[in-house]
Amino acid sequence: MIKRITIISVMILGFIWLANCEQAPEVSITEPADNSTVSGIVEIKATATDNEEVTKVEFYVDEELKGTDETATDSEYSYTWDARDEIPGSKHTIQAKAYDVTDNVGESSVITVKIPYEGTIPYDETWYAADNPHIIVDDVFVEAVLTLEPGVIVKFGPGAGLYVGVDAKGALYADGTADLPIIFTSNFTPVGPGNWNGITFDRFTVSGVTVLNHCVVEYGGDNGYGNIYCHDASLAITNCTIRHSSTYGVYAERRIVAGFTDFSGNTITQNAEYPIRIDAEHIRTLGPGNILTGNAKDGILVGNGEVYTSGEWLNHGVPYIVTNELDIQHGSGPILTIASGNTLRFKAGTGILVGDWNPAALVADGSSGQITFTTDITPAISGSWNGITFCDGTIDGVTKLNNCVIEYGGGNGTGNIYCISASPTITNCSIRNSNKYGVFSSYGFTEFSDNTITENAGYPLGIDAEYVRTLGPGNNLTGNTKDGILVGWGYIYTSGEWLNHGVPYIITRSLTISYSDIPVLTIAPGNTLRFRADTWLLVGYQNQSALVADGSSGQITFTTDITPPEPGKWNGITFDGNTVDAITKLNNCVIEYGGGNGKGNIYCISASPTITNCAINYSSHWGIYLEGESSPTMYGNTFTGNQDGDIGP
Repeated sequence: MIKRITIISVMILGFIWLANCEQAPEVSITEPADNSTVSGIVEIKATATDNEEVTKVEFYVDEELKGTDETATDSEYSYTWDARDEIPGSKHTIQAKAYDVTDNVGESSVITVKIPYEGTIPYDETWYAADNPHIIVDDVFVEAVLTLEPGVIVKFGPGAGLYVGVDAKGALYADGTADLPIIFTSNFTPVGPGNWNGITFDRFTVSGVTVLNHCVVEYGGDNGYGNIYCHDASLAITNCTIRHSSTYGVYAERRIVAGFTDFSGNTITQNAEYPIRIDAEHIRTLGPGNILTGNAKDGILVGNGEVYTSGEWLNHGVPYIVTNELDIQHGSGPILTIASGNTLRFKAGTGILVGDWNPAALVADGSSGQITFTTDITPAISGSWNGITFCDGTIDGVTKLNNCVIEYGGGNGTGNIYCISASPTITNCSIRNSNKYGVFSSYGFTEFSDNTITENAGYPLGIDAEYVRTLGPGNNLTGNTKDGILVGWGYIYTSGEWLNHGVPYIITRSLTISYSDIPVLTIAPGNTLRFRADTWLLVGYQNQSALVADGSSGQITFTTDITPPEPGKWNGITFDGNTVDAITKLNNCVIEYGGGNGKGNIYCISASPTITNCAINYSSHWGIYLEGESSPTMYGNTFTGNQDGDIGP
């Protein structure tokens, strides 16, 4: 009996010993972590334990034995893997196997690591969604065609970026879908604006191939430019979400190329600066359907101001912020069109210059939505930007401002609008808050009607005498510091009418009506002409001409601009020998305070105009002075306070 018990005990102990001998070691990899990114010299660490003794740990990469560690430190084993020659973007499996004294084998779980992208991509390659995420830990330079399939996720480490076409031709083709967008984002925890540099497209970018469509680009801007930086590059960006940059959403610069083959349907939001910065020449490449709101500064920041190609600035729902003078000119005659509803806000010292040296045109037709040209200074200050200047290269038949607001200009020392030998069309506009003139023109207008010019620090309008005839009806010129039309150079050689705009004409230089085409100047009823000292109105000098001032439906006044008025403060009206007598008339007019010519308010030199129903007052000499063969038709006139008499000599 005792023998039988002993045998059984021995058998049990044997089974226990055999069980212990067959127990495999436990092993696990502690470094690197599963799904992590590794590069260069990689230390692989594992812990291994056994009920007896672990004799060695083997390390496998991609199922190939790479090394063995037989010396443990606190149950930790390690192997150094040289991953420097591994292909960027490649994935690798790592496993550890532990052995004990009886050659039992324990296997760790298989982990996967990825080699990040860095350096140069010299050959065409494609990144697949199945290999997500694609990790970039240092700058990657694309010098081939890099294609990303829909659904690809690219993550960037701190200070890393993707650079296309910097030193050699390169292209990025990232054509996602609404359901499978391509994502460019941060690999930093926690994510935040400026975690990585962004995507740079440089001068060797292949524009016909480079596409970002249905992409998300976020948390970049550490390059100081934005999530997307276009430097002399042109590409298509469509249906993309561009957000959370530490600077701009998109930054495009350089005069030659930096625009877009297509830029539409994008949402650029939650960026720390403006959604877009772009040079003026390439704004025409911004297409429709973009949403640019929700940024720290909502607007399109306009850089270099040269415009030499025709195009339209669409209304993207945010203002254009103009940082340099917009200079529209080129031998090709570019036409810049501003779409209805737009607002252009100008930094100090900037403005619009049209047709300086070369032909050009500006078309701002706000028929379907008022267009505003204003200051970017807060609070708004008169004269804080230059205004709009039309130079002699302006294409008059094309250039127009219609239903526009032009305000707070005049920093050029002239006014909100300054026309130098240019004749634009200006209609239905509100021109206000200039620190000098509302409009100043030395040439006139193709059309000028139904404008309101008010709250300007000087006169609402300054214009040379020859071109007053181009001022059309319906203008409101009141509410300025000085209400009147300031008339400059006084030579008139084209027939025309000076309409009554509800404010006086201020004559600063003598008016001379004379030209071979026999000009006839007509003064509309109700007008007042106020003459500065030593100026006159001269008709029929050297060439035939005529003056028609018929106040039948509203008295017309010719007087001094000196306050208080005194006799002789202006010279008066002179009809010289080439006056066309049959046309020339003064009817229901007031002519007063003249005689500074030493003759009288009216001085006829062998001229016989018609002078009827007029009040001829306060001359420093005669009311009317007749000389030579003068025989005017006169009746119904009254004379008051003329110092030498009414009619003489």
